[in-house]
Amino acid sequence: MQRITGHALVSVVVYCDGVDAHIERTLAALASQTLSGLEVVLAGRAPTGTTCSAVQSTRLLPESEIAELLQADVRAGVVESTHGACFVEFAAGDEPAPTMLEKCAWALRTRPNTAAVAVTAGPPDPLGAGEDVRVNGRGTRLTEFRRGSYMVNRSAWDETGGFAHDVPSELVDRDWCLTALERGFAITPLIDDLVSLREAQSPIERDGADAWLRERHPAAYRRSARGRRARDRWSRLSSRSAVLRNAGSRIGAKLAGEGLLDAGASERRRLRSVLRLLPNRLKGAWWHQRGLPDYAVDMWEEAPRLTGLPDGGDLSVAVPADGRRTQVLILHPYLVTGGAETVVLNLLSSIDRRRFEVHLVTTEGGPFAAPWMRDPWLPDFAAQCDSIFRLPVFLERGYFLRFLVEFVASRKIDVFLNSISVFGYRALPALSEARPGMAIVDLLHAEAPYAPLDQITLAREYREYLDLRVVTTETVRLAQVEKYGAHPDRLVVIPNSVDTEGRFDPSRYPLGAFRESLGIGTDVTLVLFFGRIVSEKQPDHIVRVAQLLSGRSDIIFAVVGEGVEQPSLVRTIAERGLPNVVVVPPLENVAVAIADADCVFFPSKREGLPMSGLEALSMATPVIASNVPGWSDLIEDGRDGFLVTDGDFEGYARAIARIADEPGLKARMSEASREKAVTRYGTIPFARAWERVFDRAMEVHRA
Repeated sequence: MQRITGHALVSVVVYCDGVDAHIERTLAALASQTLSGLEVVLAGRAPTGTTCSAVQSTRLLPESEIAELLQADVRAGVVESTHGACFVEFAAGDEPAPTMLEKCAWALRTRPNTAAVAVTAGPPDPLGAGEDVRVNGRGTRLTEFRRGSYMVNRSAWDETGGFAHDVPSELVDRDWCLTALERGFAITPLIDDLVSLREAQSPIERDGADAWLRERHPAAYRRSARGRRARDRWSRLSSRSAVLRNAGSRIGAKLAGEGLLDAGASERRRLRSVLRLLPNRLKGAWWHQRGLPDYAVDMWEEAPRLTGLPDGGDLSVAVPADGRRTQVLILHPYLVTGGAETVVLNLLSSIDRRRFEVHLVTTEGGPFAAPWMRDPWLPDFAAQCDSIFRLPVFLERGYFLRFLVEFVASRKIDVFLNSISVFGYRALPALSEARPGMAIVDLLHAEAPYAPLDQITLAREYREYLDLRVVTTETVRLAQVEKYGAHPDRLVVIPNSVDTEGRFDPSRYPLGAFRESLGIGTDVTLVLFFGRIVSEKQPDHIVRVAQLLSGRSDIIFAVVGEGVEQPSLVRTIAERGLPNVVVVPPLENVAVAIADADCVFFPSKREGLPMSGLEALSMATPVIASNVPGWSDLIEDGRDGFLVTDGDFEGYARAIARIADEPGLKARMSEASREKAVTRYGTIPFARAWERVFDRAMEVHRA
């Protein structure tokens, strides 16, 4: 057997079954990994001379039958022959996603007490009455722990003694997992769709597997049962107490916001975890002198630190840029179904991919966040990006800045675009130092003068790092110059865009489907709100206006979306007994609802250039909105909608009544709405404008 000199971060074992197509698929997936310097070991029956490009080394072990290789003792010997600090095993035909190994390596190397990172495709379901073991408090279950779906820390492997030789081959992985848990190691879930396994690897019946493993690992099963009982008790208590329920949800949100996603670590250090949740105003100099945890609870105050990697580990081994395309990194907080996210998605889907390679990194949300922040648009974004990294999924917050620094350096990023990310602004000094040749651009949507701090105010603190600044409206541009002292030559106005010829073309949608789902006919005027149900959208104003019109049975309000204010909105509707307001969960395609609406209603307290308004105009639906910047930049009062003074509930009611009572007015507004969207807000001019910004930003930075 050939011995390898040097050191690989990750070793990959591929068990080959002799089918060339299977081997080729796996090797192609490994060659496309964003983590380079891999050691690949082919075991089984593989064609002579098989190699994998873009890896540190490839070895072919002596030919063996698959059935023999998967025996615990033989498999352990194969793993022992590898040299990486971490290792993962695949069967020929398994296809890891391009970012899988890099994400797993980061998750593993930044958690020294973690034995393995287990990849699972979705958030865990609550444990039922079965005998399965939860691998950790909010992670994957034991039945999901199978070869090809997890990466192992070499030091933990050595300490646990590796695979036991007396274990049935189909239970090797679960047995080792339980052994690691009994030795005090954690198993960290990485909840992302990162690997496609060619075949299930659990031929034994579940009941038989449970019985065998329970007898071998009684302590692990007892601990899982205790955890299940504790969760059940909390569920019963919280369901009976609104105070406990609200407190639990708030603490959960804080935990997620602080990056405490490793529940095992939180349970082992309960006091430290609780201390991290205390507000900064309670933490004086004495706090820091004693080494107490000082993470900021308020993200606006957070100054990220460049945390060193454990044991001097180096993860800056990503595949470098190919040099043929401009490398662009977009940093955005999360992938919720909001207007800012739509702007980014439109940019990604329309930019010239022959010239630009675009990467997306998010710093909030993830699988353990509040339901409305769990990245519902992830598939849409993933389909348009060269790579996408949701940091809360695989990293604790303390390593976010380290990841970004390594990312911009290893990918040789040419342009960094910060899109409404507080963390991104705070990270600019470190990123500029790590990549001096990188141009920096930010995207500004709107002011929030009612808030103690907003994106635009924060951005002013970091303008020395910004080469160009993109704003969505002339109103925001003037505010930047006159109020914040921005240099006019560094500001570019790029209005948001809408897909007028595709998703938001009204001719594509037959009428009546959404109305039918609500049980209302065509003789009823449908007033629609859609988007995030949050305080800045003022959903309570919808209720106030609906109450004024509650005497009209021919007018119905539909609120489509979700957000932190949704429970309060539903309670208020019920308390006031308003049958003319319905709340509907987010739709896969909101255009179906807009097509059936007679008008849309947005009583926002602020906006940038609202995507919801552009989508409504494109669908030939008049807009009734508050007369605030953003809406006043988009809507021409009396032509394609009505602008009403913020808080004038009777004015809103009169505007809605006019749409209901004057069919000719509604028809004229519909025609004007569609015309404006098509002529002013198409995606192609939008994309070309952004491409010019990226080119110019690099020129400005070099000057």
